[in-house]
Amino acid sequence: MTFERIGANELMRQERSAIGGITLELGVGENVYAPDDTTIITLDVDPAYGPMVVGDAHHLPFRSGAFDTVVASQVFEHLHTPDRAMDEVVRILRTGGRAVIAVPFLYFLHQQPHDYYRYTEFGLRALCRDRLHIDSLIGYGNRFSVAADVLFTRTPTSSSARSALRKLRKAVAPPDPTQRYPRIGALLIRFHRPDFPNGYVLVATKDIVSEAGA
Repeated sequence: MTFERIGANELMRQERSAIGGITLELGVGENVYAPDDTTIITLDVDPAYGPMVVGDAHHLPFRSGAFDTVVASQVFEHLHTPDRAMDEVVRILRTGGRAVIAVPFLYFLHQQPHDYYRYTEFGLRALCRDRLHIDSLIGYGNRFSVAADVLFTRTPTSSSARSALRKLRKAVAPPDPTQRYPRIGALLIRFHRPDFPNGYVLVATKDIVSEAGA
């Protein structure tokens, strides 16, 4: 797992109190963030991932105001028209409902050719403008975690030298997702440097003004 994903997962875990009620998860994940009493409906454009609903985030097949929360972790970079998708998120949220969104910034190309965007803090603020009230916008990572992802992440074009580096890393610090990842994630948040973010987690609320503009 990359440092970008570790940081995103830990921040999503820390923000889990923002998730509740009837929740739509865009993109099929592991549902590890939501409290136990949350009703989750998953949606993905690809039926191979096993979503409850097969659909497109740009045209959500739900009535307006149907959801208390919308969760989108590592999804918005794959949406070709994110403004349209955000309008749909606002539409299906009830007044007072929340969107919880995680996006990478300094990260390699993935799920090609459907990898369209990387978001800065300012891009996320622009995406929410006149749509949602931002409750929190938190970055994670620094130049060291970014460099580690560049060096160690396996891609279809990875060289043998990078494969050797990955093997060395595993030998020195074998992965332990249960114990090691949360600690690493907390460090990525604590020692975040704004000029070298791995990514961001956004929590935003649909208020009366947002509803009027939806």
